[in-house]
Amino acid sequence: MAFAGIIVLASKPSSAQTTPTTTVDAKAGAETCTQNASMTLCVKNTVFGHDVYTLHDGPATVLQGIDDETTEGVHSITGLTLKCDPQNKPSSIPGILMEVGRLCTVSRDNTVIETVQVNSP
Repeated sequence: MAFAGIIVLASKPSSAQTTPTTTVDAKAGAETCTQNASMTLCVKNTVFGHDVYTLHDGPATVLQGIDDETTEGVHSITGLTLKCDPQNKPSSIPGILMEVGRLCTVSRDNTVIETVQVNSP
């Protein structure tokens, strides 16, 4: 499933968060990014391919990975981790699940910075 969206992240350290602090309804077609004072997570749709997740700290790209890689977690040498777990629901075909979005968590040294629900279009 391919989708695109933007997630703007605040840099507030916190304990483990299970409730998303931001929800994004992704729009198919293109990558959209907005810079703020902290980190920006972009989700780029690639038709008939994998979605690409890119984490920026200011103008620098600090992490990047396709959807399958973020399921396991993408790590930087500076202690940042981007992990986006698939959110699935049963389809109309028995035994088949449809991905309806991803729950993305950005952490630094095992401390959650932000949790974001990305909903597919």
